[in-house]
Amino acid sequence: MTTKSMTMKLCTYMGAIAGTMMFVGIWPVAHMFPPLDPSMPAAEAAAYYRSHQIGILAGPS
Repeated sequence: MTTKSMTMKLCTYMGAIAGTMMFVGIWPVAHMFPPLDPSMPAAEAAAYYRSHQIGILAGPS
């Protein structure tokens, strides 16, 4: 196997892993899927972010 094909295979695997980790960070940890309703009042959105603060900070990082 050449170096170029090994590099391409590694990048392909890393892309799949990164996508999976991003999904896990956004959905079960940060509770950001599905997105908030655009017509939600500002006070309700602020309360949502306050109640999910730890998950939002930990999820995408």
